Formats: sequence, structure tokens, C-alpha cells
Amino acid sequence: MAAAPVTANQAAVAGVEPTQDLLAKLYQDLSPSVVNIQVTISRPAQSASPNLPFPFPFPFGNSPFGQGNGQDVPQQQAHAEGSGFVYDTDGHIVTNNHVVAEADPDNIVVNFADGEWAMAKLVARDPQADLAVLQVTPPSDMTLTPIKLAAADSLRVGYTVVAIGSPFGLDETMTTGIVSALGRSIPTSSADGTPSY
Repeated sequence: MAAAPVTANQAAVAGVEPTQDLLAKLYQDLSPSVVNIQVTISRPAQSASPNLPFPFPFPFGNSPFGQGNGQDVPQQQAHAEGSGFVYDTDGHIVTNNHVVAEADPDNIVVNFADGEWAMAKLVARDPQADLAVLQVTPPSDMTLTPIKLAAADSLRVGYTVVAIGSPFGLDETMTTGIVSALGRSIPTSSADGTPSY
């Protein structure tokens, strides 16, 4: 009985197939625990006029630069979204602080992978770590599926990592990469002083 030698290409293909199956199973197992978070943000509408008094009344009643010469500016509503995951069966959801930092506390919606949704309340947040915790009361017929967390000290440089989320509103998106470094934090600040990671 003779066997042909295994070439490098054949060995590579043989190694890729189990990896693909593993990643596919990983997605299947974890995606029910990944959620999409939608928030409403209320901000003062921008007025085009500086807050400077004019020495004469406008001939047609209202300032041409905006309402009330920069005063009594109405609120504008904006919408934002991000990703998170189910932490436990008590309804705690972990997400990024920047997702909910400016959110109207009465308008935080968590959308689950099966199409269900629930209103959430903000429990805690840490701007420096860019983490936040929400809590939901899921529909009575729904069972939450928490993600099983591993020990942080088991992570090593070079390990394969997977990200599952809803970037730009594209639900159930998955990508892979590697751990390039450990214990590294490089925060920067945006124009308004908000930490960005």
C-alpha cells in the first residue's frame, strides 16, 4: 500500500478547513448573545447668530440669523447605535460608553438576534475604560443567552480573536484578527474632549 507525500499546499488546505468550520460554529454559538443598541440623543439646535444684542429692532420682527437672536434654541434629536452582548440572565448588557454617553435615558433600545427587542436603562458606565452596563427586562417568552467569559490572563499575543457586532447598522457581522499586544491603551480625545479608543 503506497501513500503519496503530502505537499505544503495540501497541508495548508487541510489546516484551513477545520479552522473555517470552527469559526462558523463559533459564530453560530455566540451570535444569539450579541445585541444591537439604538439610542436617541437630544442636543440644542445650532443657531447661526452670535449672542450679541442689536441696537435696533428687525424691520420684519424676527432675527434673520435664527430664533430669538440665539436664545430659546429648540432641541434637535439624533440617533446612534452600537453593539453589545448579554452578560447574564438578569438582563445586564455590556456595551461601550461612547454608544450611550449622550443617550436620552428613556430612549435606549436593545435589539436581539432573534428579532425581539426591549427598552433598557443605564446602570453604570466608565468613560475611561469606554464601558457601560445596561439592563433590560426581556419579553416573557424569551430566554437570554449570556456569553461565557474567559479569564483575561489566558490571552496571549498571536491568539486569533473574533469580533461579532453591528457596525454601521449592519447586523450580525463577523470579522477575525489576532491579538497584537497586551496591556496597551492609547486613548485620544475628540474635539469636545470625549475619550476615543
